[in-house]
Amino acid sequence: MAAARTGRPVEVDPDRVAEVALRLFAERGFDAVTMDDVAVAAGVSRRTLFRVFRTKDDLVWGGTAEAADRIAAELAALPDRADPYEAMRTAYVAALTFPSSLIPVTRARLRLIADHERLSAGAVTRLGAGRDLVVGELRRRLGPDASPLLLEVRTSAIAAAVFAAMTFWARQDGGDPATVVDRALAGLVRDWSADD
Repeated sequence: MAAARTGRPVEVDPDRVAEVALRLFAERGFDAVTMDDVAVAAGVSRRTLFRVFRTKDDLVWGGTAEAADRIAAELAALPDRADPYEAMRTAYVAALTFPSSLIPVTRARLRLIADHERLSAGAVTRLGAGRDLVVGELRRRLGPDASPLLLEVRTSAIAAAVFAAMTFWARQDGGDPATVVDRALAGLVRDWSADD
């Protein structure tokens, strides 16, 4: 009987594994690729793959939590006196300014999400952490008299506009995602401050 392996778990580069998975999804289709296929192609064990990515969807949605963290950090750095909606715009634009090395994988992820009905339908859930952050930050910046209805509606509008702008960008052949998001949010928030 072979002795059980002991020691530290194998280190895996999640970005590299996700890139391998995205390539497979593009070649064969998301539904046709299994987690076993991804493990073999990435050169990792099935167990290791599931330790890093609980589901196949997680391979596609990588980076979402990091983006929410970047938005939070950008918001924290902005002065409280800044216009609340312009603060949101500034934070999203800064958080979605990627190094050029991440552009291809980000574009591949968004194209896959936009083209796959179930993945696209899960966008609201996946982006919920970022949305909750925006609600809390707007409530803090606008004060206790802010209309709860406006907070909900405008937060949803911001999240939807960012997602729509990012998927629009992903389908284009060039350009910068932050610039597209900035243009989308500029049109959306321009007149909101006058209403509050």
